[in-house]
Amino acid sequence: MKKCLTFILIFISVFLFGQAPQKFYTRFGGFGHDVGYGVIQTLNGQYAVTGSTGSFGMGNTDAYLAFVDSMGWVRWEKSYGGFNNDIGRSIIQLPDSGFVITGYTNSFGNGGYDVLVVRTDKVGNLIWQKAFGGLDWDFGYCVKATSGNDSLIVAGTTSSFGYGKNDGYILKLDLNGNLQWQDTYGGAEDDEFKSFTLTYNNQYAFAGTTKSMGNIKGNAWLVKTGLAGDSIFSLKYGTGNKKQFFNDIKENPGNNNFHLCGGYDSLGVDSTWAMILILDSNGGNKFNFIHSYHEQKDEQYLTNAHSKGNYFHYIRKSIKSSSDHREEALVSLFEDHLYNGATKYGSFDDDQIYCISKTKDKGFIGVGYTKGYGAELTDVYLLKMDTVSLLGANSLIGIKELENKVESYKAYPTITKDEVGIYSHANSGKYNIYILDALGKIILTKESVEKKTTVDLTGLSEGFYFIKIIEGNYSKTFKIMKIE
Repeated sequence: MKKCLTFILIFISVFLFGQAPQKFYTRFGGFGHDVGYGVIQTLNGQYAVTGSTGSFGMGNTDAYLAFVDSMGWVRWEKSYGGFNNDIGRSIIQLPDSGFVITGYTNSFGNGGYDVLVVRTDKVGNLIWQKAFGGLDWDFGYCVKATSGNDSLIVAGTTSSFGYGKNDGYILKLDLNGNLQWQDTYGGAEDDEFKSFTLTYNNQYAFAGTTKSMGNIKGNAWLVKTGLAGDSIFSLKYGTGNKKQFFNDIKENPGNNNFHLCGGYDSLGVDSTWAMILILDSNGGNKFNFIHSYHEQKDEQYLTNAHSKGNYFHYIRKSIKSSSDHREEALVSLFEDHLYNGATKYGSFDDDQIYCISKTKDKGFIGVGYTKGYGAELTDVYLLKMDTVSLLGANSLIGIKELENKVESYKAYPTITKDEVGIYSHANSGKYNIYILDALGKIILTKESVEKKTTVDLTGLSEGFYFIKIIEGNYSKTFKIMKIE
């Protein structure tokens, strides 16, 4: 069964001017593990999220696509894959408003895990899904369209082909999913690509990690190729015997420098530090930044970068810090190479943000997961930020599940043929009641100021539903079963 618990405070300007909020947070998911790995703002100003869902679909986990409106409400969601594990890691939108997702699958393909590529129409209906790879494990981490939007480039890692244990893996597909060419990069050890960018002079720059070029624990790795995949250079970065890695790359449109973010295992303490390198177009080092947000025993690194002119925003992932041993979602801001600080986001439980994208209002949208805010296991965590909120305290506002008012409302009976009673234990004033189906779609609404009211369910078919009560800045959700 699927639920969609979304909490969002709509600013007063929404009602006065019809404007979408510049900052909000929301979560959605079911009774399993649901995670968002990629997010974009769509051509019509909404949001599209990809990731994995263990709450519904065909298998253990399915690749996931959710369409979220500018107010933070899930409008539709789809799953793709088979009976085993399928994960979506990266998403783009094509000029026809359809979507392309890449990730990996062991539900079908040639063996082990294979690169998964899914193409849909603008409402998520499947056009095709295909697996690529060999008899071993192959993963897709990033997808982009070529400059003419007539084909697709996918980057990841392969154990099926190449020179060593794992190699950087690049595939080019046409828009029908036909493989045009594929190539591998690396050496005798483990090598992988996590992200890439199409440069302004029509070349590709791939970022990841190599264990084949010196340090067996891994060096940060930059590979530049032509449009046909022909190698221009392959360079490693890092010193000593500690691991260094890149997770994302962006090109500065002003000077064609590359901004790369990742992590660096620090010397002498048990921690991983966030790392930024700024390189020129030939891979020469222009600036490096290594920083630990906490003092010790902290694992954090920059997972994603996004540029607006000379401003580069980075997601920082912090795991089990020495202060409270929980995961935190942090966002950092740089202006070219000037560090402006980081802002924490999330609940009192574990929260992570894996990806950010720019938005048309000069803000940012981020996605990951949360174990807080009343999530059953993990829910997709969607975070809309404006630029100002990155520089100060966490000023994002949402509708919280009733934390201090948990006993304020009751719904009874939870198994019923015809109606459910809603009981308010306090003089709460006006509250709104929403009936949602198992996929989170609102099907009935009611407003009340009474301590006791009823909701008529006689017109609904048999099955599970959710009752969501919203009072001011708080909400409470109940699961009910309609029987015949």
